[in-house]
Amino acid sequence: MDLYRIGYRAYAANPLDGEGSFLFGGRWSSAATRMAYTSTTISLAMAEFLAHVAIDDLDADSPPALVVPSVHVPIATPERNVLVNPAHRHFERAAARATGRRRR
Repeated sequence: MDLYRIGYRAYAANPLDGEGSFLFGGRWSSAATRMAYTSTTISLAMAEFLAHVAIDDLDADSPPALVVPSVHVPIATPERNVLVNPAHRHFERAAARATGRRRR
């Protein structure tokens, strides 16, 4: 299964480190718990990203620089959200890579 996470380029170096969840908590995790929220499709990843962006942060004249890192997990699954635990003992088996075209 391929997992996707859309985020700002400023945080692209470690897209699955769970830092945001660690600092602020998330829908399915408490603060001080590292968890990366991913999706099985790019469209669902975009919906997740947009659900957490304030409308004032979006500017049609200057869109944010986004990246789409993906991870391959060898399991077939329908469209759904998947939580990635960066503290899991097998986390290093996940390989993140940027996907798609990059804006300049």
